[in-house]
Amino acid sequence: MDKVIWILSWILVAIGAVFYFAWGFMFDVWTDVGQYSLTVTLIGFGLLGALLAKYKDEEPAQ
Repeated sequence: MDKVIWILSWILVAIGAVFYFAWGFMFDVWTDVGQYSLTVTLIGFGLLGALLAKYKDEEPAQ
């Protein structure tokens, strides 16, 4: 299950990056607050999910 979450997380990162560039090229708008907010949300949740999936089962060192 961790592998599936890890893959889905990186898909979110890719969707965020593709959205940012696609929106920028289609509408020639690179400094739109809505564009930034959606991109940061997708990439942020993607990176957070990837990190949590990677370190979920590891025991802390004592």
